Amino acid sequence: MPTYNIVDEGADNSGNSAIDPTLYNLIEDDTTIIFPPGTYLLNELVVYSGIDNLHLIAPNGARLIPGQSGDSIRWFDVYSNGFVLDGFELDMRETEIPPFVRMNNEAGNWELKRLVTRGKVRAATDSNIGSGNSSDARTYFRLSAADGTRGLLQDCYFHEGACEPTEASNRRAILVESGKGELVFNRCWFELWGENTIYAKKPEGPLKIYNCFWRNTQVGVRIGGRTEVRNCVSIKDDIHPVQSWSGGSLQRGVSVEGVVPADPENGINSYEGTATIADSDFYHRYPDSSCGGPITASAPCEEININNVRISYNSEKYHDAIYTLNGRMNNGDDANLEYLKIKNTEVHNDHDYQYAVSIGQEPNEWGDVAGVLGGSGPQTDSSYIQNQMTTNGDPTPPDTRPPLPSAPPLGEVPLQSAQLVRIDNTGNDSVASYQITGGTYVLPAGDNGATVAMDWGPNGSPVRPPDSEQASGSVPPGEVYAFYVTGGIVSTGASGSATWTIDGTPFSPGNVLSTDTLSADQASQEQWHQVEASDQSTGVVVANPPSYNGAQPLHVRLRNTIAGGFDYKLEEWDYLDGAHTTETFNTLAVPPAEYNLQLDNDLPYRVKAGTASTDHNRTTVSLGDFFGGIRPVILAQSQSFNGRDPIVTRVSSVSSDSFEVQVQEEGNGTHRVETVGYIALQPEIGFLDGKPFEVRRTAQGVTDEWTRIEFQRPYENPQFVASLQTLHGLDTAGLRYRNLTSTGVEVKVEEEQSSSSETNHAEEAIGYAVFGNPLLTSTISNTQSRRHEWHQVDSIVQPDGVVIAKPLSYNGTQPIHVRLQNVSDGSMEYKLEEWRYQDGEHLEETFHTLSMKEGEREVQLDDGASYRMKAGTAGVADSFESISLGNFFGTETPIVLTQSQTFNGGDPIVTRLRNVSSGSFDVRVQEEQASDGTHPNDETVGYIALEQTTAQINDTLFEVQRAEGVTNEWSQITFEQAYDTPQFVADMQTIRGPDTANLRYRNLTSTGVEVKIEEEQSADFERAHTSEVVGYVVVEDSV
Repeated sequence: MPTYNIVDEGADNSGNSAIDPTLYNLIEDDTTIIFPPGTYLLNELVVYSGIDNLHLIAPNGARLIPGQSGDSIRWFDVYSNGFVLDGFELDMRETEIPPFVRMNNEAGNWELKRLVTRGKVRAATDSNIGSGNSSDARTYFRLSAADGTRGLLQDCYFHEGACEPTEASNRRAILVESGKGELVFNRCWFELWGENTIYAKKPEGPLKIYNCFWRNTQVGVRIGGRTEVRNCVSIKDDIHPVQSWSGGSLQRGVSVEGVVPADPENGINSYEGTATIADSDFYHRYPDSSCGGPITASAPCEEININNVRISYNSEKYHDAIYTLNGRMNNGDDANLEYLKIKNTEVHNDHDYQYAVSIGQEPNEWGDVAGVLGGSGPQTDSSYIQNQMTTNGDPTPPDTRPPLPSAPPLGEVPLQSAQLVRIDNTGNDSVASYQITGGTYVLPAGDNGATVAMDWGPNGSPVRPPDSEQASGSVPPGEVYAFYVTGGIVSTGASGSATWTIDGTPFSPGNVLSTDTLSADQASQEQWHQVEASDQSTGVVVANPPSYNGAQPLHVRLRNTIAGGFDYKLEEWDYLDGAHTTETFNTLAVPPAEYNLQLDNDLPYRVKAGTASTDHNRTTVSLGDFFGGIRPVILAQSQSFNGRDPIVTRVSSVSSDSFEVQVQEEGNGTHRVETVGYIALQPEIGFLDGKPFEVRRTAQGVTDEWTRIEFQRPYENPQFVASLQTLHGLDTAGLRYRNLTSTGVEVKVEEEQSSSSETNHAEEAIGYAVFGNPLLTSTISNTQSRRHEWHQVDSIVQPDGVVIAKPLSYNGTQPIHVRLQNVSDGSMEYKLEEWRYQDGEHLEETFHTLSMKEGEREVQLDDGASYRMKAGTAGVADSFESISLGNFFGTETPIVLTQSQTFNGGDPIVTRLRNVSSGSFDVRVQEEQASDGTHPNDETVGYIALEQTTAQINDTLFEVQRAEGVTNEWSQITFEQAYDTPQFVADMQTIRGPDTANLRYRNLTSTGVEVKIEEEQSADFERAHTSEVVGYVVVEDSV
């Protein structure tokens, strides 16, 4: 699809010269025309049939002004498929009689989005007050859609109306005269229209009016059958304009008028189908005859469904709050009401003589009728309503909050900074769940054919600002949902097979910041290494700096990023041979979007990722006001390979709202335009999704000499990503690192030497991010309904990790333990495993887990002391196997926790330890005694060995200790420090009693726990067990 910037193509964005010639030169099939911010004078745009998928987009908002005046003059006239107009102010302030916008009944799959009308939309006939001639009426938006297609009007504001409330006008906001296609009006705002506000009683195709608001405006909404009005608000509490031609003034809420007989040839049918008014609120309280009934049916359509509606009504008009009449269609036929439902409807009626509910025409069939009527006025004239609804009660008042944000200020368009999250479940046979939390709003959208979700709030109901920060629910098979998110994405979650995108870029819901560590050598300059698509490689990728195993200057070069997976090479400069020894670098990947994340301490954390096009010249990238007054750290790197000459990416002039970026060739040569990706991070130290991290900017002191950066806290297996933040030294240069440890790293600025061997470099500031892998802990509770039932849990196991999940609580007295299988890729399966002689069913029990990546780790405690941990696996059967710990623990004997990670034999087992020393331990598995405790199959037994200590790490309390003298009687273990929410993991360190046994616990408190040894009873009922040593870990939340 060709994409053009209309200013680059010669259009004037000052509003002085018409853009028509430039625009018409660009119009063709499948074309997107971008409008940068500015003012554009447009006389007329006609998009004829055959010019499909023409998109006029203003991503950051733009203003259109008409070049002609007159209500019979067309401004936009569309006959084609796929037309999109998105992101504009329609400025009528200097136009005496604004022209009209028309989507013809030949047009289909069009979208008019994020439009706000500025100024009054008057009609040339406004002065014909009382003419009695309805042909004086004029329309602003004339909308229709072709058969089998859809038209979308979304986030459009008609809030300034046609005239002042004390004036008269013949201009209506929207007219839908006919059409077979579907129309969706989502989040539209109407006020102060003099003719009909929405006149849509005639179309044959379905009409959906969702999340809309109208206040003090003529008539309100006029509909026929096949129409849904959901989560809408109608307010009449003040004077509104007079309809000029009639001289009258009346605002209904929703008026059902099945008066036009079916005319399939012309796409007309106002009677057949159901008119639904649901989840909506009506506040019509104005002491005047201009205040009409909230829900009226003077000529009912075939079926009417009123559900979950709240009304407050007081007026001097001869209208009931809800009424049906014995109306007729235009041809004289009765408008027969076949079916009527009034469910969960609450009406407070203070009208002196009109009813809360009046049934002038009884339906042939009643649906559910329930609700509350109240107020000082008459309740109902229907005995059926009287019997089904509470009368003279205390109805719930209407919620008058608009279902959409207020109109944006002059110079902005609706949802200007919103991100579009799209969840595509087409091609799948099962539902896909979703959860999205935004910094301000999460609002359902119909972009690109998506179904507008109306069940995204709690309990499957719609919600309204400001209570719309979160959307959750399920996408049915074959459907697509979409949501606008403002204020940044806080969190996402999902299950199922649906694919997600943010603003068109693939996105994996869950953790936003993904890190990885890569190592490679470079055989030649032309060699590329491929990273397969994964959560760690989707989005903007920053992959610098490289380590310093080889002294030749180099950097990491990327291509084919964003969509998932990428290619990289270790790129030396052209004056070198291109071959390079193995280097290591870490990556940070973030899908391009704004994120207002939440740290583990509930404080907000802002991240913004995006791309910019730049060459060897500096380009300014705006961050808007997303970071407030905080200057972020900018990590930037070219994502493309448009020019073959080696380049680095340089950042400068970083402020809270912008930065400059450019690419540098050797010798500061010229270079083609590249796509540079950036990740802007709020400086912070904390925990994100349980992982410790810090983002900092150094002082201006990093040169070509090695400079030590001390991290603000220790990190297990730290991953370090950094970029220069300044351009004080103009020579082409990148960053390198060495000696990355849990407590810090050394960095230097590395110049290339194509022109000179001199590499002295001025002092620069660098920005960096470092992420560590903690010991993961979690708490799990569950029941066991049958022996072979397995439960799966995710995100509790370290990648390539071992997990220990014991002991179990003691809610049920049958001997039991936790059995694991499929421990991999962050997840595991488990069951509460009773012994073979039992029935396998068990009450709910609780256990805690401790997970660590395999390998040796030496980390620093908060008091500066070092601390050692080791995890691994071994193949073990029913004979003791000796596992070596080497000399990692010196002379200290660690606490060892073991558990089978597999399910290779179907009989229940536990693991038992003996001979734990500083250099080794023995481990075996045990079956029940009736099987002689044998288990011939090898199981993969995981172990975690920890130094004995009581300390604090990453601001988290923990202790690793031993308890002597534990038997089959309950023994109290008193912790060495107090915990708010302790997580307790333990294992026997000895095997003094040979009978098959394991541990159980109870009464876990902030200061201690009770434990006992529990033998199984397959061979005998005797359960006495000799004294054993227990090793345990207590952790406050995640380490």
